Amino acid sequence: MHEFVERMAVVIAIFAGAALCVLKFWVTYVLYALEGKFFSWSSPFLIFANVRFFSQYQSYALLLVILPGLMPGSSKSARALFFFVAANFWALHWMVGTRAAWLGLIVASAVVLMFARHGRMIWLRGQILVALAGAAIFLAHSHIVASQPGIAPVPGINSIVGRDQGSINERLELAKSALSFVKEHPLLGVGPGQFGLQPYSTHAAHPHDLPLQLLSEYGVPAGLAGIALVLILVAHAVRSLRTSSTQTTTLDISLVAALTMGLTDSLFSGNLIMPHSQMLFAVLTGWILGRTVRAPSGLYKASGFKTLRFAIVSMAVLAVAVTSILGLEYFPLAREIPPWLVTWNPHFWQYGRFSAW
Repeated sequence: MHEFVERMAVVIAIFAGAALCVLKFWVTYVLYALEGKFFSWSSPFLIFANVRFFSQYQSYALLLVILPGLMPGSSKSARALFFFVAANFWALHWMVGTRAAWLGLIVASAVVLMFARHGRMIWLRGQILVALAGAAIFLAHSHIVASQPGIAPVPGINSIVGRDQGSINERLELAKSALSFVKEHPLLGVGPGQFGLQPYSTHAAHPHDLPLQLLSEYGVPAGLAGIALVLILVAHAVRSLRTSSTQTTTLDISLVAALTMGLTDSLFSGNLIMPHSQMLFAVLTGWILGRTVRAPSGLYKASGFKTLRFAIVSMAVLAVAVTSILGLEYFPLAREIPPWLVTWNPHFWQYGRFSAW
């Protein structure tokens, strides 16, 4: 019972985040339309970030939003609400989803179909149904917008093809730069978060590729260790679908699919540099391990447990302290950001990219 309550709390929390995003988007969009303002899709409804960052968040959360409606004990009215919000969250993905996120969705679906022993078709039907409902909302809205001059057109497929070869060329240049940094600093890298301060030809503040970021910023030994840990996690998650001796639940499949989709996206967007992607990655990792790895018997009574607990808590406190100190150091710097940088998101990346620290 305790486990069920905890599981529902996490599921509802993820759903509530998506619901808040959906509500804020539609309220903002409608108010802009009523007031005759032009709605900017490049830095709109999440305030902090643009639609590219939103897709990076969706790559970890999109397949989880429908879960509350699939959990036992939900009433019909509650299921209808859950489905409606999930469909709108999918509609936003149809509106602004990036190529990397769509590729991640394809890879995640393929992994489920190939490795899940039980429940894969039930899971797939549920996701397809809510995805098609989102597509219907997207098409209906696009049709309405097309008949109303003065309203910002919905990006849709244009958000994918509009960037054409330029986006690909930029990523190739970033990859070349990252590999050159690895060659120049093979042991220690250029330093965590320091990629954007190095001399290279583009204005992007990170290589947009998780393995290249780890290798270039942390060095080959630490970078390979980080990559190996992620690969071990993915292999364990996928194997849990294949070797499960009990009925695989929709929750189990959704967790593995969400992790696969998010990490596939990270190969082209480097999404784990984002705080929201980091948090969802940590939640998915802990959730999967918690459901698939049994704790050793008598763990809480073992002599080493107190030491382990103290080490974990100490590292958490240290991380909070370092983050707080760096945040306080950043505040006076942010006040001096020149006006021409105000339109860029996030500001500290663009400011740091030009060696202004």
